[in-house]
Amino acid sequence: MMSTTALDKTSSLISGPLLCQSILTERPRLPQIQHQLLTDTNDHPNTGPYTDTITSTTIKRTNASSSTRAKSRKNRVFVFYNYLVHTYKEILHLGENCAADESNRNDDQDDDQDDRHDDCYNIDTNMILDVAGGKGDLSWIMSNLHSSIKSIVIDPRPTKHNSLVKSVAFLEKHPNVVKERSVVGLPTYQPLASLLPSMIANRNERIRRKRMIKTNNAKDQEEGEDNDDDDDDDNQWRKPRNMQIYMDDKLVKSLHSQKIYEEGLKQKQLILVQEQQKQQNGVQEIELFLEKNPISSTWQKYWEESNIYYDKSNENNKNSNSVVSCAKEAYQLITKTKLIVGFHPDQATEAIIDMALLLQIPFCIVPCCVFPCEFPNRKIKREDGTFTKVRDYHTFLEYLRNKDERIKVDQLDFQFTETARNVVLYMTCED
Repeated sequence: MMSTTALDKTSSLISGPLLCQSILTERPRLPQIQHQLLTDTNDHPNTGPYTDTITSTTIKRTNASSSTRAKSRKNRVFVFYNYLVHTYKEILHLGENCAADESNRNDDQDDDQDDRHDDCYNIDTNMILDVAGGKGDLSWIMSNLHSSIKSIVIDPRPTKHNSLVKSVAFLEKHPNVVKERSVVGLPTYQPLASLLPSMIANRNERIRRKRMIKTNNAKDQEEGEDNDDDDDDDNQWRKPRNMQIYMDDKLVKSLHSQKIYEEGLKQKQLILVQEQQKQQNGVQEIELFLEKNPISSTWQKYWEESNIYYDKSNENNKNSNSVVSCAKEAYQLITKTKLIVGFHPDQATEAIIDMALLLQIPFCIVPCCVFPCEFPNRKIKREDGTFTKVRDYHTFLEYLRNKDERIKVDQLDFQFTETARNVVLYMTCED
């Protein structure tokens, strides 16, 4: 990717065609960023398909931009998905074929973790927080394409995957339609159709491994049991989990307090070990206290207030296994996260960056609305000592980038409009 310094020499954002003329004249546009949708490239092995090659002052559109389906709002999430799996291959432990099934990777080691605990989410796997994910389309896609990824939606609204499941069921019954809609560049191109074979292969492998575990368990019994009753469950697509809370400043501050609390306990334990190396009872007492008191009162209070409120407003989902309802589990999942993402996350945009910087992990967001009335205290200090209020999209991007000099800019491969912002702000592990 282009360095931050190089980006600063051109501009701190990518200007869209519908931005007002004053913005276009005040700051130059970023150089062209060439894209390829859902394809790999060997030309730039260190950067993937999203390269910062400077060739002109305009953005070249390729492949998906000529597709009527790919332009649609519901399919923009696939463009973001493609960007994530290519930009964060190493973090997510993905192979060269990013859309392919990784179920064969470390097959023997992952059987118990990935299958027996699929519903409860093993916190040692590749955890992603999908903030303001709405219905959870991005998390559903990633969870069902990659066995190595566990994606959790942070959004007070309950997730709904009926539309995606119905689309997949239709395509699975009509292979000829899949072939027609899998051709990139045609008006009929549908990203979901091109990914369907990998989804099915991943699901079938997961079913095979589950049945193998059941067979092995049955051998330990006298006669074994018939597993046919579980076939319907086997054929269910993976449903991502959901934390029905807001990603906001209150969450970030509570998380910070919990981390301070946890670090304090660890220091006490370390001191006790050093002072009483031969007195194992003292060490065991601290370990027992850590086990019984894993979270601070601040975090517990925050979670109870937030979670109880949203459970009341989402009564149908309150008792669902997909909803994270335990304060301890929520904290463990958040702190084990390896990447935070947000596609048009609205009011949660700034909090995503703040949380990522607090946890010292990468993030990738596509900012959209500014909400100046809800955040009147956002200001940018200029060189002359004056302050500029953040009231427009251009200034908002500058404000967000000022949080850390390592934050970089890129652009997704669909047309920029007032309702379809495509500028990406992100950081990687190398940053």
